[in-house]
Amino acid sequence: MLKKECLANIAEAFAAKHVVGEKTNADYMEMLKYYPENDPDEFKNGWCCAFVYHC
Repeated sequence: MLKKECLANIAEAFAAKHVVGEKTNADYMEMLKYYPENDPDEFKNGWCCAFVYHC
């Protein structure tokens, strides 16, 4: 499998989880682990960069 196909599969599977920008959403918090210095509320309505980085 090509790298871009693998990345697309990962992104599609994660997007299917219907991640919500709330501290109570485990998938959201997992995705933000790369940004420990930020408050999760800062990403609430703009977490697309965190999604891409996570994938």
